[in-house]
Amino acid sequence: MDVKIVRLHSAVKVIGAVGIITALIVTAVSVITGELGFIAVALIFAVLGGMLFLAYKRQYIVFAEEEIIAAYILRKKVHISYEDIGC
Repeated sequence: MDVKIVRLHSAVKVIGAVGIITALIVTAVSVITGELGFIAVALIFAVLGGMLFLAYKRQYIVFAEEEIIAAYILRKKVHISYEDIGC
């Protein structure tokens, strides 16, 4: 059996990058114009975009010959053997 890797769609990475760039541009404009209340809102969206970008890089499932490996963003990798799930 070949090793197969399942990842999130590449659109997740693009949406995350666009979200980061847009939020940082809005933050820079807010700093220049003096809108201090809007900076926090824009930075929250920058953090959310960063989380999407990290999700694409760190979240995947590997179907190996003897086990399934699931990697999550904030948790350790989980190794599940096929015997444990009855396959």
